[in-house]
Amino acid sequence: MPDTDQPRIIADTLREQIAVGQLCPGQKLPDDRTLARRFGVPRTTAQSAIRRLQDEGLVHTVHDSAFVSDIVSPHIPESGHEPRYTASTITDAALDHLYAELYQLRRQSRIHRAEEAQNRKTA
Repeated sequence: MPDTDQPRIIADTLREQIAVGQLCPGQKLPDDRTLARRFGVPRTTAQSAIRRLQDEGLVHTVHDSAFVSDIVSPHIPESGHEPRYTASTITDAALDHLYAELYQLRRQSRIHRAEEAQNRKTA
C-alpha cells in the first residue's frame, strides 16, 4: 500500500537533510512554494510538513520563513570524519549549548574518576 501521508514524507526528507548536515543551524529552508513544486503537492501540504518540524523543535519561523533551529545535533558519519558543521554555520546559541554539555561531561568524568580512586583506596 503506497504511503499517502505527503506532509510526513516532506518532513522526513527535510529531517534527513538536517541530520546529515545538508541543512545547518540557522540556514533557511526552501519556502512552501518551492517545496510544493519539488514534491508535486499543494502549498498547504508543504506548510503542514514545516509545521511538523516546527512542533519537533527542528525548525522555527521568522516572518513566514522557516530556519533550522540553533540546537541540532550534528550527524557524525560512520567513517568517523568530523561533522559537517563549520565555524561559519554554527550559531553562538548552539556553541553555548555545546559548551554547557562539555562542562557537564567533564564534571561527570571528574566525579567518576574520584569515585574510582576512592574505591581503589578502600579495596
